[in-house]
Amino acid sequence: MSHYLHNDVVITEKELLREIVNLKEKIFELEMDRRNQRKIVNQYKSLIPKITKPMFLTDVEGKIIDANKQFIDLLGYSIFDLKRMTIKSITPMNIHENETKILVEELVDLKNITSRWSEFFKINGEKVQVELEITASFDENNNFDGITRIIKNIL
Repeated sequence: MSHYLHNDVVITEKELLREIVNLKEKIFELEMDRRNQRKIVNQYKSLIPKITKPMFLTDVEGKIIDANKQFIDLLGYSIFDLKRMTIKSITPMNIHENETKILVEELVDLKNITSRWSEFFKINGEKVQVELEITASFDENNNFDGITRIIKNIL
C-alpha cells in the first residue's frame, strides 16, 4: 500500500484518489455555476436594450450598477462614469435622505413604488424632473439587494 505526504499528513493512495474525485466534482460544479452565470448575464444583457424607457439599477447603498442607453442619453454620462457614481451623485441634496433610508424602508415593505417624483442632474449641471417607478430586487435568499428605477415621465 502506498502512502503519500499531503499537507504534512500521511494519507493512503485510496484516500488520495477519493480526494481527487471530490475535487474533480467540485471543479465540475464550479464550471457549471460559471456557465449558468454566463447564461444569466447574457439573458440580462439581451433584455436591457428592450426597455424603451430610461432605466437604471442601484444596489441598496445607492451605487449605480447599470443603466440602459435611454438613461445614459438623458443625463449625458457614459456608462463607465455612471458605474463609478451613486444616486447621491446625480440627485440634489434635498432628495438624498429620501433616496436612501426612507426609500429602502418603503421598498422592503411594498416591493414596488409605482410613482415617485425626483430630480436628476445632467452632465451639464441642468436638472431634469422625472416620475419614477421603483422596484426592489431580491437575491436567491430573498435578501433585499438592489433597486430598479424606470423613468415613466420627464417634465
